[in-house]
Amino acid sequence: MAKQLKILSSALIIAVASSILGSAKIAQAEPFGYNPVADEFNRRFFEASGDFYQSVSIQGYTNDILGIGSPTGIVAFPEKQLERDGSQLHGLYREMMEQQASNDPIIRVPDALNPFNSSLLGLPPR
Repeated sequence: MAKQLKILSSALIIAVASSILGSAKIAQAEPFGYNPVADEFNRRFFEASGDFYQSVSIQGYTNDILGIGSPTGIVAFPEKQLERDGSQLHGLYREMMEQQASNDPIIRVPDALNPFNSSLLGLPPR
C-alpha cells in the first residue's frame, strides 16, 4: 500500500510540475517609449489640473482656494492649472504636426484635366 501511495504521489507531483512548467508563456517586451498619440493627448490634458475626482477632494478644494501647489513652486490656482494644460496641449499638437509634415517628402502631381488653358502652378510668381 505504501509503495502504491509513493508511486501515485510521485506521478501527481510530475503532473503538477509539467503543467506549471509547460504553461509558461514567453513574455514579450513592450516597445520602449511607445505611447499612442491619443493617450499622450489625454495625459497632457489632465496633467496639471487633474481629473474630477482629484479636484473635488479636500486637497483639491484647498489648492483651489489657497493656490498651494507643489514644492517646486508651481501655483495650483485653477486658472493656472488650465493654462499649463493648454500650453502642454498646444506644444504637443505642434510637435505632432511637425512630425506628420516632416516625415514624408512633398509630392507634386500634375493638375487634373480642366477646361482652362493654364494651371495656377505653372503661372509665374508675382
